[in-house]
Amino acid sequence: MSFLFTESGMLKWLGKLTAAAKALFPRESQLCLACAKRKRSTVAGGLALCLDCCRQIPWIREVVCPTCGRGVECPDCRRTTCSHYIISRSAVHYNALMKEWLARYKYRGHERLGQVIGGMMAHAMRLLTEDPAFVRGRFTVLVFVPVSESRLEMRGFNQSRQLAEQLAARFSLPVFALLERVKDTEKQSMKTRAGRFKNLRGAFSLNRQEADRLRSAASTQPPGPINVIIVDDVYTTGSTMQRCAQAVR
Repeated sequence: MSFLFTESGMLKWLGKLTAAAKALFPRESQLCLACAKRKRSTVAGGLALCLDCCRQIPWIREVVCPTCGRGVECPDCRRTTCSHYIISRSAVHYNALMKEWLARYKYRGHERLGQVIGGMMAHAMRLLTEDPAFVRGRFTVLVFVPVSESRLEMRGFNQSRQLAEQLAARFSLPVFALLERVKDTEKQSMKTRAGRFKNLRGAFSLNRQEADRLRSAASTQPPGPINVIIVDDVYTTGSTMQRCAQAVR
């Protein structure tokens, strides 16, 4: 038995064979950025995840604490007598899975997970801008929490800056390096709430050059207050956000 292939028939056959091979062995760019096992889903909210990983994200759907934006009752805000920021909003509950993803992104070289976390941060931005306390129409800028030189050298990047830059691209907002870290502090994760606040005392100051650049940019806008959105990767007790907001004010 013999087969006769025309040139067009051969091309069609090769095309089908290539498509079948791609289905069996998807390229890295087609795999889920979180598990790297399953193919990305087109209905996973544009997060470059498979549907299973996307379903595990513990989104904050309903804000319970109007100040910090937690989706549960918040004892921290109830006992805070003076807050330097107006409101804070977060994308997700900080459960074991989110801790794992963030640790892989920050410490284990999985920088591409920053695309996923940046996409999740867009949800927090929408929660923020939809809140009545957020004044629409004002000149709005993004500011990121700085890291120390030693941690920047060890990690190779500032995750808060990367996330701010992703939000800037998504929402067409300018980014200002308005804050400087002037004190290399100990890690916050193992400290009590009081210890966190004490640890960060005097850790941040205003970058005068960037402040002048912000004033210059604001001078081209209608007069009035500026919405300053401070971006960080994790919110726990709010100690970092309070110290940063204090320096900006």
